[in-house]
Amino acid sequence: MPCEIQKKFLTAFIILCSLPVIPYAFADTSLKVDDELVIAIEYTLILDDGSVADTNVGGEPLAYLHGRHEILPALEVALTGMQAGQRKTVKIKAADAYGVYNQTAIMEIPRDQIPKNAKAGSILSTMEGKPARVLELTEKIAKIDFNHPLAGQDLTFDVKIISVTPKQPSVR
Repeated sequence: MPCEIQKKFLTAFIILCSLPVIPYAFADTSLKVDDELVIAIEYTLILDDGSVADTNVGGEPLAYLHGRHEILPALEVALTGMQAGQRKTVKIKAADAYGVYNQTAIMEIPRDQIPKNAKAGSILSTMEGKPARVLELTEKIAKIDFNHPLAGQDLTFDVKIISVTPKQPSVR
């Protein structure tokens, strides 16, 4: 009899271990969005003209550590206190999103400092990993816009909180 129980236990253990891990399925729905909690969201980013600039709906939720400014700080503030399953539309002014459009962020640099295959409209990446758009090219000069692509635009986020979970301790 003990062997039969051990076999059943071992079979159940193997089945459980072979199931896929669903990270948000067992989230505590009573937790509210607050600092140092892991928040998973589904979102759609809409521009003033009504166009969708970005969305993860139907894909993988965006997970971030709340209070660490891993997302726009104004969006973090708006989501604070929400719970899993709740939805909210958040409007953020340009100044609180990616900033107002700054004409002084357009600079002329020597043409040989950008890739040879770059052309007007190309998006380059700075050494800090930020986007920069090529506006004009001549034989000697490249006119580059270092503003964020969404600078100067008011943004609307449609957000659903998928889960609110405690952060896992770091493994060393």
